[in-house]
Amino acid sequence: MRTLSGLLLPAIVHHVVVVCRCDICLILSFSLSYMNPCHSPPQITTHKNKIQHDTHALTSHATPHTHTPIHIQHHEKTTTRTHKSTGVTASDEVATTFQDFKLGKGEKLRYIIYKIEDQKTIVIEKKGERSKTYEDFCADLPEDEPRYGLVDLEFKTTDGRDTSKLVMITWNPDNSKIKLKMLYSGSKEAMKTAVNGVGIHINATDHAELDFETSVLPVCQKFG
Repeated sequence: MRTLSGLLLPAIVHHVVVVCRCDICLILSFSLSYMNPCHSPPQITTHKNKIQHDTHALTSHATPHTHTPIHIQHHEKTTTRTHKSTGVTASDEVATTFQDFKLGKGEKLRYIIYKIEDQKTIVIEKKGERSKTYEDFCADLPEDEPRYGLVDLEFKTTDGRDTSKLVMITWNPDNSKIKLKMLYSGSKEAMKTAVNGVGIHINATDHAELDFETSVLPVCQKFG
C-alpha cells in the first residue's frame, strides 16, 4: 500500500467508470494505472461505436441471402362440355329461319334438314313444305351421311289430346364414315344453340330408331 496526501490507495486503480446521462447516452470507460506508466492511453468506447462494430462482425460472417423470385401460376377455371368442340358454327340463316318456323311466319314448313358445309358451317340443305309428312322427312335423309333435322310433329298425347311439338333429330347412321360421325356428334351443341328453345332431342343411328310409332312418339308423349 502507498500513501498519497495522507490517503491510502490501492497499488493499482484498475478502472474508473463514468456514466453520462446526457442525450447521447455515452458510457465512458477509462483504463488507468498509477503504478505502470507504460499503459496505453485511455480508450473511449461508445454505444454507437460498439453497435457498428458488432453489426460489422455479424454481417461479415453471415451467409448472403439472395431473393428468389416467386412465380404464381393462375389456373383458369374451365368448363367441360358433353360434346367435343369442333369449331363448327351455324350460319345466320339457320337461326333466322328457325325463328320464323317456330312462330309460324314466312314459309309454311313441316321440316328443315341441315348439313355441315366444308366442315365449318351448318347450313340449310332442304325444306319440307307444310303438306309433307314425317315419312317424307325420313325419306329425305341420306342413307350413309349424318344430318340434323327439325320437324314439326303432330301427335296425340297419352290422354288423347291433339298437339304438336318441334323436335330436333340428329341422324348419324352406323354406316357413315367415322370422320363424319365424329364431326356431327361433336358439332351438335352448335346446332342446339342455333335452335334454342326446342325441348325434344332425338338421336337416331338406323331406321328402327327413326320409326315414329315405336321410337319417336313415346319420347314426344313425355313432353305432351
